[in-house]
Amino acid sequence: MGFDKQENITKNENVLAGIVGAFLFSLGGGVVWFLLHLTGVFASISGFVGVFLAILGYKLFAKKESIKGIIIASVIAFAVLVLAWYLCVGKDIYDAYQYYYNSGEIDYTLSYADSLRSVPSFLSDPEIGPSCYRDLIIGLVFALIGSVGTITPRQLLRRLLTRRKTFLRRRPKIRSRSVPRKRTRRFANT
Repeated sequence: MGFDKQENITKNENVLAGIVGAFLFSLGGGVVWFLLHLTGVFASISGFVGVFLAILGYKLFAKKESIKGIIIASVIAFAVLVLAWYLCVGKDIYDAYQYYYNSGEIDYTLSYADSLRSVPSFLSDPEIGPSCYRDLIIGLVFALIGSVGTITPRQLLRRLLTRRKTFLRRRPKIRSRSVPRKRTRRFANT
């Protein structure tokens, strides 16, 4: 089988398997976000990692890379990154209650599950909410840069090159002047 014939055979894209792969791999980006947050490093940069891993997971499981797949994987990665951010805010609340309890400022503490339930009320606080939302927005901007950066160079360049190849293949053959052309009459004499 020649190279041109092999190129014309297209693989079917398994979207459901791609969604599963994007979710599983984007969990790696969420774990990176959470671990970087625990170490005190700027965790928002892992938004780029999360989108990259989600797109890789989609490509491996779906057996094809497409713009539709990149968009699906990016949306899944955004959701997982928001979940990781939410867990990080809950961890901050848990740590704060542990610190205040150990220092004797309060006489009760929260479990991690209770701190997760109290995240919405802490986010509505004007002193705490804006800084938490800033971290989320920066992380999603990095994720958006990662997803757009993946679409632009690879997919668009590939589409342009395939269109050029098909244009070059469809070029009509030029007849040589040595072969006389048949002349036909358009209208019959009546």
